[in-house]
Amino acid sequence: MALNKPQLYIECSYAFDAQYEREFKYLWPSGNNQSVANTLIIRDNETNTIVYNVKQETLLLKHIVPANTLQNGKTYNVCIQVFDRENNASELSDTLIFKCYTTPTLSLNITSEQVIRSSSYLFTVSYSQSEGEELQYYSLELYDGNKQRLYNTGARYNIEAGITLTDFIDNTSYYIKAYGQTINHMEIETDLILFHVEYITPELYSYMTVENRDLYGDIQFTSFLVSIEGKGVNGDPTFIDNEYVDTINGTSIRFDENFTISNGIISLVGKGFVLNQPFLIMRNDSYHTMTFTWKYGTYKQENDIEKWYIELKCADNKVVTYHMSNLIISPDSNKLLDIQIKIVNNYIDITVKDAETEVIEEVE
Repeated sequence: MALNKPQLYIECSYAFDAQYEREFKYLWPSGNNQSVANTLIIRDNETNTIVYNVKQETLLLKHIVPANTLQNGKTYNVCIQVFDRENNASELSDTLIFKCYTTPTLSLNITSEQVIRSSSYLFTVSYSQSEGEELQYYSLELYDGNKQRLYNTGARYNIEAGITLTDFIDNTSYYIKAYGQTINHMEIETDLILFHVEYITPELYSYMTVENRDLYGDIQFTSFLVSIEGKGVNGDPTFIDNEYVDTINGTSIRFDENFTISNGIISLVGKGFVLNQPFLIMRNDSYHTMTFTWKYGTYKQENDIEKWYIELKCADNKVVTYHMSNLIISPDSNKLLDIQIKIVNNYIDITVKDAETEVIEEVE
């Protein structure tokens, strides 16, 4: 009985490491009798000398070549012949060509349990392969502390550029993993690498990022700035030196359009704030209100020293919460203060510092 010839899967042409066993799977046309055995023939592609010719009895549509049968760094061609239960032999399949290479190495510029002191990190990948097999592309995957995937970068082709991941949350643990594929389809990956994010002073997000997009042949500029306009309440605002709004002798300023209370940084500079008087009120269309007020308190455990701070009151239709900045010794009213309010996933961190130096004094 004539049998139609089998067809090796295209994956049989992918490179592999000869130090490990390899499955050669094939398609068997439905009009044939059941496959009960097969013979795989592998030849050295340069000399066409047969280096492997073995018959295996199996009902599975595959042939397993044992480890260390072939040699890394060489190119081979392969075909297969199938036998039915009556020992009828099929025609030889079409030949596929494949290569054997030593398994490449892929690594990241981060070690297990490493602590990152920033909300972003530039991950770079190192790749090597002893026979010169080239890396075609790589990607990164970020996981949370429970190993649930958060993000995949997609394929990247310039290994020298690296990939910057951003928006890491303070006091949070993550896992990172790198994947890669060579030009002959060898797939490699790193282990999951645990790292921790811990930073003290909130950092400003980049005003703009620049990405060289190899795939599109262009450079992409992304701006993270959002413009919102303040309006004078009961009159036009009064300015000091044409630079600062005077909210004591002039009118207050209201911001009530074009902003959303979400992840990001609010940064402002000011001086001479009046005690217990709100110096900034922000409200959006959803009736979320943020009120910033200058406060102070006396701390007996520190020789009755007065400590000043900023109180933030966040209110919506149902919930009111209060947030407190770091404490500072009563500042010079003529000195500019730099105030940063960082919001990340409903967590709010307020830092006050001298606009020209570091934080005046942190909470102990």
